[in-house]
Amino acid sequence: MGKRSVLLLLVVVIHQSKAVDNGIGLTPPMGWRHWKAFYGDINQNIMQTIMDEMSTKRDVDGVPTSLKDLGYLYVGLDDHWQNCTRLCPNGTVIPSWLLENGDYGHCDNKWHNGTNDTGSIVYPWYTEEGKPIVDTHRFPDLGGMVSYAHAKGLRAGWYFGNYQCAAGMANHNPAWNLTKLAIGSVNAIKEYGFDSVKLDSGFPVGQNLTLWADLLNATGRPVMIENCHQGADAPGLVHDGGEDHNCTGLTPTSDCPFNFWRTTGDPEPGWGTIMRELNTLRKNVNPNYPSGIRPGAPTYNGNPPRSRPGGWAYPGTMVVGDGSMTEDENKVHFGGWCIVSSPLILAFNLSDPVRRALVWETITNKEAITVNQAWEGHPGSQIMDSLGSNKAVEVWTKPIGGNRTAAFFLNTADASIEAPQSGGLSMVACDPKDNTQLWTFSSGVSPGSAKPTNIQSAVSGSPHCWEITACKTGPEAGVGTNYGCKPLPADPTKCSSNLCSCNGLWALNNNGTIQSLMDGNCAQVENNLINVSPCTGKANQQFQTTAMGNNAFQIKQGSLCVSNGPSQSASNATVTVQLKDLNLGFDGPVRVRDVWNKKDLPEETTQFSTKVNYHGSQFIIFMPKDSEWPLPFQLPAWINKTTPKPPSHF
Repeated sequence: MGKRSVLLLLVVVIHQSKAVDNGIGLTPPMGWRHWKAFYGDINQNIMQTIMDEMSTKRDVDGVPTSLKDLGYLYVGLDDHWQNCTRLCPNGTVIPSWLLENGDYGHCDNKWHNGTNDTGSIVYPWYTEEGKPIVDTHRFPDLGGMVSYAHAKGLRAGWYFGNYQCAAGMANHNPAWNLTKLAIGSVNAIKEYGFDSVKLDSGFPVGQNLTLWADLLNATGRPVMIENCHQGADAPGLVHDGGEDHNCTGLTPTSDCPFNFWRTTGDPEPGWGTIMRELNTLRKNVNPNYPSGIRPGAPTYNGNPPRSRPGGWAYPGTMVVGDGSMTEDENKVHFGGWCIVSSPLILAFNLSDPVRRALVWETITNKEAITVNQAWEGHPGSQIMDSLGSNKAVEVWTKPIGGNRTAAFFLNTADASIEAPQSGGLSMVACDPKDNTQLWTFSSGVSPGSAKPTNIQSAVSGSPHCWEITACKTGPEAGVGTNYGCKPLPADPTKCSSNLCSCNGLWALNNNGTIQSLMDGNCAQVENNLINVSPCTGKANQQFQTTAMGNNAFQIKQGSLCVSNGPSQSASNATVTVQLKDLNLGFDGPVRVRDVWNKKDLPEETTQFSTKVNYHGSQFIIFMPKDSEWPLPFQLPAWINKTTPKPPSHF
């Protein structure tokens, strides 16, 4: 770094402003970051492969379209780019790129303070002059990587505030001049040509956000700033550590020294994380999930909102496509981020065709993205909760212009209402790989034979057989599998003298009924649960059996199979809302648009009813009868802002 550039940037620090004022991020940024996909196992080749994926055109609504075409432009390199070699007590040198037993750069291949790490020395990833030191083994040409992104029409992101080997900075004596390191970092951003930077709460070089905003503004390059301080340093929230760079978030373009900020801690794949992160933006916190709210945080999506153009509330990196969530859960995640105007930052391996196929239709839904990018004075908020037949449906709305209102119906049912009574039987989507759907019959018994039989789980060694709960007679008696398997009675014709000897005894009749030999009643499906009632011959008492191999059978009605696993269907919900409660802002017939299925629904005048699956959603747009929708898809003007060509990279 030249003395002139250091002096120039130091002058800027004398007069600090709060706002980043870079003219970008006027709608929620979109892109991808590497951490949740690859963690520490990252290198230049992987990053450039992801850039290829971002630019590859695949089918979207019958048209070859890339993620880049839809606005996913920012491709971010996270932690583990830096060189922080460790010298072990025995003299062994461990370079930061060395991977053994799933870990990097530690004497004993464990994270901090492992046995052999004690007494070791970690070398810092800055020079004494304040220049960041890149691990050139994994990133032989970092500037070339940035140029590769630019050549594809993408924007490249970097990361500071590193966790990888913080000891190499923290133990320095004398203590580092953090302003000097920030200046060196910003000079590197400029010289390499990066277009965005994520500032984490690890090593404190990234803590003074106002300083970073001033330094980046002084470069003349529009650099997106992500505040990743785990919910700290947000608008209206005074910094926990004493630095005074608080902002209000209430000016027409946000007055904050960052373009978006994390509202809570790190995300982990799974339903609970999605709910926790949304809790940071809910009007009424859902008590079934952790709150995630930073102490002292204001309501970010209230009236007036603090999430707005130039500074957006960001519940966290999206984990859609991570592989552990259902299709419905992925839609809830993506749609939830859209309805609150969150930045849309993907974080799964885009090169994985299975994960990509799972969420491609969701993350490329132009109507959902249009809702996310719209700004009509409010980012969107929760307006109702505890609705529906299961008292677990929430409604979130967002104004999107032209008297149009986007509404997101979300089924938040938690584990406590997920299943029927313990050991109960329910109907779930048939899946030949789900062992809870496979059943065996007593020796010599075949479907339709009407011979006495147990119905036992096909799981090896399983003692779970169908039984009528508490030997109850009469309508709607429960059926469970938590009571073991009773031997067949010696004389099934004498069940009436000892009912409970026969409450696990059944006949598979040739008319499709499954009849209890305890009292002659038939198994039936009600609300996707199995009970026993007097035989009627109706469709809900008609079952089909399908051989699945190894003497195991599925017992089904249509596409649903009997299972003794958790019942998702038990927590499906129906919900009705009055249109006046959605504050649509107009009278007359209401055009109703289904965003997920990209089709119009029947017009409504007074109320709207829908079904919301367990851990599922409905994404609806309400608008005047003759409204145009979908709107022509186009990228916001700020995205097309020319990125200055970097002068060089070192």
